[in-house]
Amino acid sequence: MDISAWLRETELEYEYLVYIDSDVLFVKPGFDSFLNKTMQGYDCMGVNMHQEYAPGVWNPGQSMWREWNAWQSLFGTDYLCGMFANGQIYRRDLFRRMYDDLDKVRLESLFLSTQVVALEEILHATLAVRCGGRFRDYPVPTGAFIRPEQIMTVPEVKIAQQTSDVYFLHPIRRMAGDPARRWITEGVEISVPVRRTWKTRKKGMRRSSAGKRRIWRKGITRRITRRITRRINKKSIRPFPNRRLLIVSKTAVKKKRSLRQRRGASRRE
Repeated sequence: MDISAWLRETELEYEYLVYIDSDVLFVKPGFDSFLNKTMQGYDCMGVNMHQEYAPGVWNPGQSMWREWNAWQSLFGTDYLCGMFANGQIYRRDLFRRMYDDLDKVRLESLFLSTQVVALEEILHATLAVRCGGRFRDYPVPTGAFIRPEQIMTVPEVKIAQQTSDVYFLHPIRRMAGDPARRWITEGVEISVPVRRTWKTRKKGMRRSSAGKRRIWRKGITRRITRRITRRINKKSIRPFPNRRLLIVSKTAVKKKRSLRQRRGASRRE
């Protein structure tokens, strides 16, 4: 809701809104052309995009159905929709309609009290279909590289770069020195570092020459990591210079929601 209000205030021009988190990385150009092809005849797209009329095996959906009496009055539907949070795509015209006739005061109240798991995977999807949005799932090759938990490896990144219809990956570990992240950003392949521990025979014993070498290596690693971080931060991250895509971070949305909940709790006290 905050994003929708901000977009209306700034009157920012865009064609698609893309919802991703900070553990997503793009692996090659051409994503806007991919959207032109896959979004023909559709208004929104996501991984495992579906519609439910009763509780099923999907965990976020089960938690929503437990609170359905409260949320149904907001949605005004006999169904809910859902899709994985990362990679949600909405056309601009659809996103502008999603909040037009919504009871925003009621929504704020639900934000403060709900226990729904992964609400971001349900709320926008249901609002999109509710106002007539035509939806679809991602193509199979694309969805195979957008998964909830298992961290991407360098071999998987290489396969993704050679696979058609795959343009971004999730999840990539949020560390500058992560092997998969370094391969994507710098084309450098490194081995996974082995955790080292200090071994001393007696308490207070002076470190051996091997221990000193470990200290030297650790310092080098820290300097390299800082250098990589600075290099990444200095880069102009504008993968879509034509400004047709608007990238929204899930982390920022979660921070705003937690701040809203804390303010609500302080008011009740």
